[in-house]
Amino acid sequence: MQEQQPQGTELPGQTGADVERIRDILFGARMKDYDQRFAAIEQRLGDSLEQLRRDLSGRLDALESFTRDELQRLADKQANERKERVAALETLNETLTRLDARLRDGLDELGEQGARERMELRNEMMTQSREFSEELRQRSEELRGLLNQETRRLQQDQTGREELSRLMSEVAMRLSGEFQLPES
Repeated sequence: MQEQQPQGTELPGQTGADVERIRDILFGARMKDYDQRFAAIEQRLGDSLEQLRRDLSGRLDALESFTRDELQRLADKQANERKERVAALETLNETLTRLDARLRDGLDELGEQGARERMELRNEMMTQSREFSEELRQRSEELRGLLNQETRRLQQDQTGREELSRLMSEVAMRLSGEFQLPES
C-alpha cells in the first residue's frame, strides 16, 4: 500500500494524470456526480441565459417598435396640428384683412358723411345767420321807430311842462302881486 500524502503536495515524478487518478480514488463517484450536476446546472443556466436574451431581445424589439410607432404618431399629430394652426392663421389673416378693408371703407364713409354734414350745418348756420340778421335789422328799425316816437312824445311832454311851469310862475306872481297885467 501506498502511503497517503497530504493533499496539495506532489511527489517528484508525479504527473497530472496521477493526481487525477488519486482524486478519482478518493472522491470517486461523488466527483462524477458533482461534475454531472455542475454540467446540468451550467446547461440550465446557459438555457435560461439564452431564454433571457431572447426575451430581452423581444422586449427591446417591442419597446423599439412601440417607441418608433409612438414617435411617428406624435410626429403625425404635430404635423396635423401645425397644418391646422397654419390654416387657422390663414383664416384669421383673411378675416383681419376683410375687417381692415371694411373698417377703412367705414372710416372713409364716415369722413365723407361728416364733411357733408359739416357743409349742411355751415349752410344752415349761414341761412339762420341771415334770418337772424334780417330779424335783428327789423327789430332795430322797430325799436328806432319806437324810440323816435317816445322821443317826440317826451319832447311834447317837456314842452307842456315848460308851459305849465310858466303858467305856474305867472299864477304865483299874480298871487304875490308881482305880476301886473298889461293895461290895454
